[in-house]
Amino acid sequence: MDRPSLSGADAMYLDSVADKTADAVWNISPATLLRAAERGVLPDDILSFLTTRSAEPIPQTVSVLLADTKSRIAKFSYLGAGHILACNDPMLVKLVASHRSLSSLCVAADDRYLCMLPGKEKAFLKALTELGYVVPHLRDMIER
Repeated sequence: MDRPSLSGADAMYLDSVADKTADAVWNISPATLLRAAERGVLPDDILSFLTTRSAEPIPQTVSVLLADTKSRIAKFSYLGAGHILACNDPMLVKLVASHRSLSSLCVAADDRYLCMLPGKEKAFLKALTELGYVVPHLRDMIER
């Protein structure tokens, strides 16, 4: 049976989401799907591409692999840059990270660091000051 020829654009797309193993044969794997997702090509996009171009149903193994990858990439999301604060008192880190007015503004990162959440810097600094602490020069850096 003759294979229908692929357009150059379709071959380039397949090259971006799978490893070419032979003429008109590509291998899709967890690694290729994760690389594609890092570049913004999501499993739903890949499934749509494959579905619209295949005369046959998508094999269950491919569907499961795409669904698994979709689940994995949904576990993390980028929220923006945060500010890491060092603290020489592990008990103070715990206090600040669990304090009722600060816990929604930062997270503990180990026992000597706090990370202010993106967009929460001014509120964090205000609440920290109300608790009786400051981070020298940080307010000036944030307000620039």
